[in-house]
Amino acid sequence: MPSATMQTEFDPHTSFGQSNGLGGGGDQSMAPPILLQYWQILVRWRWVIAGIITAALLTGFVATLLMTPQYTAKTRIEISREQKNVTKVEGLENGAGNRDIEFYQTQYALLEARSLAERVSKQLKLSGSDAFFAAHGVSPSDKGGLFSKSGAALSNADREKREKLAADVLLDHIVIAPIRGSSLVDVTYTCGDKVLAASIINTWTAQFIASSVDRRFASTSDARTFLENRLTELRAKLEQSERDLVNYATQNGIVTLSKTQGADGKTQSEKTLAARDLEVINEELAKATADRILAQSRMPQGNGRGANPEALGNQAISLLRQKRAEIGAEYAKLMVQFEPGYPAAKALSEQIQALDRSIAMEENRVSNSRSSEYREALSREQQLTVQVNALR
Repeated sequence: MPSATMQTEFDPHTSFGQSNGLGGGGDQSMAPPILLQYWQILVRWRWVIAGIITAALLTGFVATLLMTPQYTAKTRIEISREQKNVTKVEGLENGAGNRDIEFYQTQYALLEARSLAERVSKQLKLSGSDAFFAAHGVSPSDKGGLFSKSGAALSNADREKREKLAADVLLDHIVIAPIRGSSLVDVTYTCGDKVLAASIINTWTAQFIASSVDRRFASTSDARTFLENRLTELRAKLEQSERDLVNYATQNGIVTLSKTQGADGKTQSEKTLAARDLEVINEELAKATADRILAQSRMPQGNGRGANPEALGNQAISLLRQKRAEIGAEYAKLMVQFEPGYPAAKALSEQIQALDRSIAMEENRVSNSRSSEYREALSREQQLTVQVNALR
């Protein structure tokens, strides 16, 4: 094996005690093992190595003492997916199994979204807090919250820069760790102030819940706007109908007498003056109809004598008929012995004729009286019918 012409003393492969390759031929098999060579190097440079290690330890120790301690706040939240089957109809909503992955991935992205960081920053007013930036080792260009070093109020551009910086700091220190196989998520935040870390992590979860609620309400804003407009239209129509009702009642003299309400306080029925008049006149119409039917039944049903039942019960007519019967009996006795021209018989015949005329006149008077009663009852019924129809 050819030997090297030059060897550095730091080369671990250098054979101690080896002669120059041009001169004598030393035995290569007499070189010490490689581990022994390393050990000899370590022994030779032990003080240098020990100094380096000691300096490194001291530097790390000092750096650790000077380093700001970091505190980590942790919270665990549950993200559940709710089915919004408003109509309660089975099969209306698609199954959630195929959309669970994208839903939870969306929620994880929203948990570490910049919009959520901006909400937390505004809620805690972190852009104007120097303690917040100091806890994260960040030095904004302007200090003093809303004022610059000179005491003047910050411009809108400077405020926007500080708000953007605060959101960036929050996003750099927030960690979202979903727990595999569950709907639980661990949210951790680390900074140099333990109180601030706890406040930020609690506000972070609270704002995430609030933003979810806002999105849910925003998704139904169109329906809510439509219903509000519809209710406004119906309210206006109801008010106009009530005004028209009052005007109509005033023009027609309709006066409300009483109202009947149920146990729930809603009006069930109301009685007006017109309704009361209709009730009274309707009762009178029923009586008039009964009187008309009674008068109609008392009217004569034929032209023959005795056809009228009222005439049969009349006392005057009964007396006249009784007297006629007596005279008729005497006339019949005379006709057995004498002729119709016999003076006594002729006188009886004239009496009979006079009685017949009286009976006929009395019957006519009774018939005319019943007819007049019927006409009066019929006229009254017709007048009441007209009034009832008008009120109705």
